[in-house]
Amino acid sequence: MADSDTRRDAGESSPPSYRRQWPRGALVTSCSYFLTDTSNPGSVRYLQGNALSINVSSGGMLLLVGHPAQERQILEIRVPTPAGTTIPTLAEVRWSKSIPVEEGESLWLAGVRFLFASARP
Repeated sequence: MADSDTRRDAGESSPPSYRRQWPRGALVTSCSYFLTDTSNPGSVRYLQGNALSINVSSGGMLLLVGHPAQERQILEIRVPTPAGTTIPTLAEVRWSKSIPVEEGESLWLAGVRFLFASARP
């Protein structure tokens, strides 16, 4: 039985395009990001912030961000390396979920897919 069949039998209801394609590993670290905001027709704004990465794979990351993230938004993530430098990576928001932290304030979980990532597992 294929892995996707097992998940379907176990009651997973997410659409196939949102299922993980690569194994994930924990990576809890702070990283900066620039998020494109195209909500205003005819202009592009960049929102800058710091995110907390939760996990990572060859194809994407799960981030906790301070700005609302919409599906298909593009962001640049700067992931720190052990050598003290950062690696800039372009990613597309695949999904996001608001998490209330205080009355009237939220953080967002955002699943992102790396752009230009290798298609090989």
